[in-house]
Amino acid sequence: MPENNKWDLFIGLFIDKKDIFKREILVYQSELITVQQLYQVPVVRQLFSRWIQSLAVSNKRNEDQSKMFRERGNELYKSKPPKYKEAIEFYTKAIYHAPSNSVELALAHANRAVALMAVKYFQEAYDDCEMAVKFSYPKENILKVLFRLAACSAELRDRNLLQKDIKSIENELKNHKNHNPHIKKLMEYKTKLQDLKKFVEEFKQQQKLPSKNIVEKYTDEQGRYMTAGEKIKRDDVIMSERAFAFVPVYENYPDDTIDTDCQNCAKVNIVSFPCYECYKATYCSTKCRKDHEAIHSVECFGYKRNLWYYIGIAHLSVRTFLSGFPELVERLENDTTITTLPELWRKTLDLCNDESFRYGRVLRLVSNFEKMSESTDFIRYSLTATMLTVYLRENTKFFDQLPPVCEKILENRYNWEIFVGSLIMLHMGQLVSNGHSITDLRTTLASEIDCLDSHNMMVKVGKLHCYVRSTRIFTGIFPRISMLNHSCNPNVRNNFDRDQLTLSATRPIAKEAEIFNCYGPSFKLMSTVDRRKGLREQYCFECSCEKCIQEPEDRSYHQYYICEKCKNKIYIDESKNFWWRNLELKPKIDCESCGLRVNFSWFKLFMSHLGEIESEGKVSNSFGKVCDIYALTDKTMGIHNELRQDVGIMILCHFIPFLSSYVSFNEKLMQIATELLKLREEKFGIYSIEFIIASTYLLDLMALQRKLNLKTNTDYSVSHIRKAFQILSKDTQAILNSYINCNIVNCTSDK
Repeated sequence: MPENNKWDLFIGLFIDKKDIFKREILVYQSELITVQQLYQVPVVRQLFSRWIQSLAVSNKRNEDQSKMFRERGNELYKSKPPKYKEAIEFYTKAIYHAPSNSVELALAHANRAVALMAVKYFQEAYDDCEMAVKFSYPKENILKVLFRLAACSAELRDRNLLQKDIKSIENELKNHKNHNPHIKKLMEYKTKLQDLKKFVEEFKQQQKLPSKNIVEKYTDEQGRYMTAGEKIKRDDVIMSERAFAFVPVYENYPDDTIDTDCQNCAKVNIVSFPCYECYKATYCSTKCRKDHEAIHSVECFGYKRNLWYYIGIAHLSVRTFLSGFPELVERLENDTTITTLPELWRKTLDLCNDESFRYGRVLRLVSNFEKMSESTDFIRYSLTATMLTVYLRENTKFFDQLPPVCEKILENRYNWEIFVGSLIMLHMGQLVSNGHSITDLRTTLASEIDCLDSHNMMVKVGKLHCYVRSTRIFTGIFPRISMLNHSCNPNVRNNFDRDQLTLSATRPIAKEAEIFNCYGPSFKLMSTVDRRKGLREQYCFECSCEKCIQEPEDRSYHQYYICEKCKNKIYIDESKNFWWRNLELKPKIDCESCGLRVNFSWFKLFMSHLGEIESEGKVSNSFGKVCDIYALTDKTMGIHNELRQDVGIMILCHFIPFLSSYVSFNEKLMQIATELLKLREEKFGIYSIEFIIASTYLLDLMALQRKLNLKTNTDYSVSHIRKAFQILSKDTQAILNSYINCNIVNCTSDK
C-alpha cells in the first residue's frame, strides 16, 4: 500500500469524531446491524461521498507522449542488432499513454505486434493487430495489419481465424485498384488454410491433480478443521483449489509503471493489455479482458481514482462479493419466504452449509468481529464497508442493474444497499484471517537491467539472478483450504500456479491426523513470544501447537550474534533483523550477559571495499578483502543470520559479472553460492521461494563455467534444483528450465 495512505488518514480523523455515531455502533452485533446503523446516518454517507470525489483522477492520456514512446520503440526495433524486448516495452508504454479510441493507440498496438511476431509471441501479436483494426488504423495501410493477422493465425494453426482473416483481406482488396502485389501473398495463406486441419479451440481446463481423502470436522473448541481420511506420504498432493477471487498486491506505483500480471487468470510477467478506460487493470489477452468485464465495470471508476490502492484487503472483499453475488441471487430466486432484510440476511448465511454452493464456502468462514468489538480495527472495517456501499451506489451502475429477481425478493433498493454493504464487511473480516498471498517470480524489465538476449528473448548467461525476484503478486481467497488450522510447524506446503493453490505433504500424515497449514509465523523464523503475539493480534487465538508448547524453545534456526567478550548468543527481535538493508538505521544490540554492544564496524568496511570496484576499479583487491570479511562472520554470528547470508549474496551479485575476466574467482564464488543454497535448504526446505532465489546464483555460475570451460565444483545437481521449481507457476518454471537447458545441462552430470 502507498506510504501516504489517504484512506488511513481520513478514517483516522473520522474515528476521532465520536459524536457522529452512537456508541452502540461500536459494539459488534452483526455485520447487518453495524452497516445499517452507520448507513442510515446522512452525514456519514455525505462524508464518504465527498472523500471519494476528492481522489484525483490519475493517468491522463497524452498523444504526444504516446508518440514519443512509439518512436523510441521504432528506434530499438530497427537497431543493429534489433532490441525486440526493449521495443516491446516502449510500445507498451505508448499503448498506456494513448487516449482511448485514438489513431495513436492503433499505431502503438500495430507496431508492438510486429515486435511480438519477431520473438514468436503470436497470440499476443494477433490480439494487438485486432486492436489496431478496432481503433481505426490508417486506412491506407490497413492491409499490412490484416496480413499480419493472417500470419499470426497461420502460426497459431487456427483454421477458423485464418479463414476469417483471409476474408477480411479479400474485402479490403476490393477497395484497392492495384491489388496485384498482394495476390501472391494472399494465395500463400489460402494454401496454408487448405493444409491446416480444422482447429477446435482448446479451452484450458484447470489441471485436475490427484488428491487425498480429506475429512472436514467440527468441534466447539477448534471450529472447522481438516483431517486425513487415509494415510498420506511425504510429497503427496493433498488437495487443490482455485481462488474464489483474487486481487493484485498493490505497490506505490508511479503513473508510468505498467502492471504485468493478469487480473483474470493470474498469469504473471505478461504482455499487458489494459482497460482503455482506467488503464490500470491489466490482462494477458483481449479474451481475459472480456471475461473480466462484468467485475471490472464496477471497479473501473475506483481504478481511475486509485481507490483500490488505498484500501488494501477491502478491495478483495469487494471482488469476492462481485464474484459470488450472481450465484447467491440464483439460490434465493425461488425462496418465497423472504419478506424482510433480516430474513434475507439469515437465509443467506444458512446457505453456507450447502456444499454445492461455492459462494457458500466463503460465507461460512469466520470473521472474528465478535472478538474485535469496540476496537479501532472493527470501526475501520465497518466504516470501510459503508464507504464502499456509497461508492457502489453513487459511482457505478451496480444497484441500477440489479437482476430483476432482486425486486421480487426485496422491493426496497435501500435494503439491498445495506445488504450488500453487510456482505462486504463480512468478507473483510473473513479475509483478514483467511486471505492467502500468491507468490511467484517477477521478471525484470529490459529498461531496468540488460538481462535478455533481445533477438531470442533468452536470459543471458550469468544474468538469471538479476532477471527474477520473489514477489507477492496477488492476494486470494481459497475457502476450502482456509478450513485448515494453523501450526508453526505445518505438515503441508503451498504451491501456486496462477490462481490455483495445491497443498502437498511435507512429511507423512497418519490417517485421522489433523492437517495443518502455516498462517505466516514459523518456528524457524520467529520466537514463540513473537509468533503468539502476531497470531493473537491478527487471528485472535492463542497458538498451542507443538512448537509453541515445546520446552525449551527450539531456536536452532533463529538469528543471533556471538558476543565478542563472553561468547554468549545474542538473539535479536524482529525489529532489528534487517537493519543493514537501510543504512540510515544504527543498530544498538547489547549482550544480555555482559552488556557489551555488538560491533558492526566491519560491515562499514565491507561496504567500502565493495565501493572500490566502481570508484577505483580495484576488482581483484576488493574481492580478496570482502571474502576475508565474509570468512570471519562465522565467528561473530550464527550460520542462519540473514546478515551473514546477505553479505554472501552481495559478494555474488558484485563479482559474478567479473568471472569472465577473473577466472580465479570461480572456486570462492562457487563455495559461497553452494553454502548459501545449503543454508536455505536447511532452513526453508527445497520447496521454497528462498531456495529457488538462492539457486539462481549457483545456476549462473554453472552457466558461466560452461561458457568459460571452468571446473564445476558443487554438491548440487541440476535435477535436485529443478525439483524446487514445481512450487512456481508453469509460466515461471518455463523461464528457469529454458535457462538451464540452453546454458547448463550439457556441461554437468545430472546426478
